[in-house]
Amino acid sequence: MAGALAVGSAALLLAAAFAPWTVSGTVERNGWATATSALRIEVVDGPARLLTIAWLFVPPLLALAALAASLGRVRLAWVVAGAVGALGVVVAAAVRTAPLASTAAPLVAGLAGGALVLCALGMLLALPTPAPGASGPHHPDEVDA
Repeated sequence: MAGALAVGSAALLLAAAFAPWTVSGTVERNGWATATSALRIEVVDGPARLLTIAWLFVPPLLALAALAASLGRVRLAWVVAGAVGALGVVVAAAVRTAPLASTAAPLVAGLAGGALVLCALGMLLALPTPAPGASGPHHPDEVDA
């Protein structure tokens, strides 16, 4: 159930990021165009600048989470998905509180990001704790010496 909710939340976050986020005159900008514009005109600096740059990498990060899950690296998949969700919440909140006209898309992205964070936290807490000194998953045919 959490897996399906996480996939839906990630898809909604990604779809919302492609929707118009801000309006300036007659120009509508999606999530990435808004971030790129903020970087170009240098209205973000310090940690906010790093988060804005990280926002540009949401699609490949979500692809990484999906790849990790498909390769059985469940913990990595949930950590990446949770980080992307948290990033979505932070960036959406920044846009919604900025002194510019915004649409509902950042709100949708923020809510989807929040759901993704909750799914990831829940699933990470439910995973068994690796044994001390364990180097990671072993192939089923591998014999310990």
